[in-house]
Amino acid sequence: MPSQSPTETDVELWYAWTGALSDAALWQRYLDLLPPGEIERIYRFAREPDRRRGLMACALTRAALARHTGVEPAAMRFTRDRLGKPELVDPPRTGLSFNISHTGELVLCGVSRAGSVGVDVERHDRKLNDLALARRFFAPDEAAALEAVPPAGRRRAFFELWTLKEAYVKACGRGLSMPLNHFAIAFGEGQSPTVRFTAPGYGDPARWRFAQIELAGTYQAAVALCSAGRGPMTIRLRETLPLVREATPQDLPPNPGGRWQI
Repeated sequence: MPSQSPTETDVELWYAWTGALSDAALWQRYLDLLPPGEIERIYRFAREPDRRRGLMACALTRAALARHTGVEPAAMRFTRDRLGKPELVDPPRTGLSFNISHTGELVLCGVSRAGSVGVDVERHDRKLNDLALARRFFAPDEAAALEAVPPAGRRRAFFELWTLKEAYVKACGRGLSMPLNHFAIAFGEGQSPTVRFTAPGYGDPARWRFAQIELAGTYQAAVALCSAGRGPMTIRLRETLPLVREATPQDLPPNPGGRWQI
């Protein structure tokens, strides 16, 4: 049984690459962890890359949570709330918050005992009309801030903001029911992101902390944490191939701006 290893930091951020799933034996090993319903969801994806991300997400989540619960990954049981967010029901009452995100060949899982956590990751080399999307979906001051960014850096700035907003929404657990223009996130070089609410009923913005991590020069990740803590978020980064190998955990150094490049 995996040994229990409570986190000493605000958030443990686990990540894995899907390329390893070209190995048929590993694919089957991960399938063997899952109940029939989860396997069925994976095979609903028409494209092979989507199936790989789905299966790696399941394996990574179970491996990460096993480190904190002492429960075998295959013995865990999950449900989904009314908005589709996964919740751990067996073992019960763990005090853990977790969230998953994936894109390209990267799968990311955030785990926290400090509060409600949300994570998001995107490839910032994707081609899209960033200003049109910002004007349509973001708060007006966020769209204006993006317009002020020189064109050469605008796409990267868009994905930095997009992932911060998505991580916040996921930490709230409200999914697509939360309009992205009901809150605004401000950030700048050397400044930790902060949230401001443009509609009532969203609570205390001081309870929110954020972090941004660029991985492998291409992937932009964000973490949002709602907790009673103050000061910069502390993060332990763990690269792993679930149930096979795990790199030495990396405690990210103190950073008042909450930004790292890995």
